[in-house]
Amino acid sequence: TFNGHGKDMLINKQGKIVETEEEVTLLSLPPAVKDGLMKTAGAGTIGKIEFLAKNGKIVAYEAVVKTGASNREIQVGPGGHKLVHLE
Repeated sequence: TFNGHGKDMLINKQGKIVETEEEVTLLSLPPAVKDGLMKTAGAGTIGKIEFLAKNGKIVAYEAVVKTGASNREIQVGPGGHKLVHLE
């Protein structure tokens, strides 16, 4: 945890960071990403949001969505579109 936000890193044997997941706020997201997450969440409530970066490039944003008593994870791409294959 850094500045109250979670951050996870995957480091290869050579010491290079190959994947990063970092918690962000809904207000800090680009408008297209915010809209995409809200559309994908539907009637659910968006909770924790993270960006996923591979080799220094953001490849997805993921969020935990609560609908009733169940939670699910959704992902959208950097442009806010729903991903065909989850990262």
